[in-house]
Amino acid sequence: MSQFGERAEALQERQDSLRAELHAVLADAGSHLIEKPAQSPGADLAQTRKREREVAEQVQAVAAARDRIGEVGDRLLAVKERTSEIQSEIRRLSENMDPIYEEIGGIAFDVYRGNPLVDQEYADIFSALIEVYSELSGINAAVADQQALLEAKPFLEKMVIRGRIALLKNRRTTREGSFRRLVRGAGRDIMETAFVDEIGDPKLTAAAEPYRDRLKGARERESDLVVAEEERHALNEELEKLGAAKRPHKKLEELEEDLLTLTRTRDAILVELARAARDIPKEDLPPKCRTLFTKARKLDRRLDALAVISDRVQAALDVERLEGDTNRLATEIARKETRQAELKKEIAALKREKKDTDLRLEAKRQAQGSAEELLSPDLLNDL
Repeated sequence: MSQFGERAEALQERQDSLRAELHAVLADAGSHLIEKPAQSPGADLAQTRKREREVAEQVQAVAAARDRIGEVGDRLLAVKERTSEIQSEIRRLSENMDPIYEEIGGIAFDVYRGNPLVDQEYADIFSALIEVYSELSGINAAVADQQALLEAKPFLEKMVIRGRIALLKNRRTTREGSFRRLVRGAGRDIMETAFVDEIGDPKLTAAAEPYRDRLKGARERESDLVVAEEERHALNEELEKLGAAKRPHKKLEELEEDLLTLTRTRDAILVELARAARDIPKEDLPPKCRTLFTKARKLDRRLDALAVISDRVQAALDVERLEGDTNRLATEIARKETRQAELKKEIAALKREKKDTDLRLEAKRQAQGSAEELLSPDLLNDL
């Protein structure tokens, strides 16, 4: 790019910047004229003011819709995070319940065994436990009996007895595991009945407190979950009404584009109003407009000065272009003229060659004689 080209680009950037500044200044002045119509141009511009108000209302409505979609989107995200937190809390309250169930079940089983007056409706809860407990008692008694025999028996019989004891202990370990599982199950089932409150045992009541605390916490969280779901549903319905239910980000982009277009339209109307008011006497204008119009006149003068320079630079660019065209044409003419001289020489040589060929052609025709005679069928009969 030439220096004039660089200068033209710099001038264009400066002019664009000043035009944008002038546009903003006039739009600002127009907004003051709208605010104080009594001090703005007469009734002939009432329609312009009406157009501005209509566009301003559209700008306000679109901006409000955009802002609300953003707010709803942010709130939906917060509700989603809150829902996830509540669900995690509910899971936490429901986890690791086995130790609590085991303590409740163990104490409840002891109370049940020690209180024959306990309502028999709870018998099904403890029946399997009674069976395994009795089996464990029998195993423990058998182990004790076998261990008592060890002292008085010879070596070989001791080996047999020790084997029996090992089998009994293995069986006891298995049944103890079943017993703990049944105790946990009984504790869980007991808390679904009125057993704890009916018995009124202090230890059992204390053991049930952690369960009840967790249950209360879980129900409170579930209530919070319902509230969060209701809010989520209401927010989604609002997005549906705003036309942003499926693709809120796309809708926001569309609203931003609409807002930009409407803002430009409104600014253009304000500029139109301001331009129409620039010739009105200062004393008839709002005070702020006077300062803005003074600034606008200064910008106009700067733009006019830049336009003069820009025209000169454009002329310089045209000179560069036309000089290039002239040089190109001169080069082409010289090439054509050189080719023309070469063609003249070639034509002269061809003419000489043709003349020589014509002479030889005539001589051969004379030597040939009559063509009809040469082709006659009787030419060779007498030879």
